[in-house]
Amino acid sequence: MPVNYFDAHHTQSNHLEFGLYDDPDPAKNPAYIIEEKPEKWIGIVHNPDQITAHFYGIDNDLSVRIYKAPPNDNTWESNCEGMLHHRNNISFIELKEREGSGWLSKSTGQLINTIKLFAAQHSLDQFDDINAFVCNSLRPRSNANHTNQMQRFMDETQMLNFKGTNTGLKMDVMREITI
Repeated sequence: MPVNYFDAHHTQSNHLEFGLYDDPDPAKNPAYIIEEKPEKWIGIVHNPDQITAHFYGIDNDLSVRIYKAPPNDNTWESNCEGMLHHRNNISFIELKEREGSGWLSKSTGQLINTIKLFAAQHSLDQFDDINAFVCNSLRPRSNANHTNQMQRFMDETQMLNFKGTNTGLKMDVMREITI
């Protein structure tokens, strides 16, 4: 059964700056845009042109759940928190509030899996640009230790052949995103 990722939980903003938020565990709600309470923002979006940006909360949204091997396997595919659609660009976003180890490798895997699932349902070539971000409010900046995961992401998305370029997509590890 086809899945339309644009049917996922939708929020939007045209503010100069807004946040992306995911309720803490054990809540199982989709992530969303939040315009107030900047202290809660996990990801920060700078929007200098005040365009209308749309955020689709994918993870924990039943309308876009894809099962691994129905009907025998009731587990579903892992997804990132959501996707930010602005102008004709799309950014896949994973939100984290984690210290320690392992969070970036897991986040990279979730982003790769989501983009592959998305590409199976939608044409990637309809977008001008596609990229991914891991936003961790406790580790806000990319560093040299992240280059291996960024390269892994590029290598594993190369097979998508976006716009016939045969190069992988770009992933950044940063809390602040400018659209």
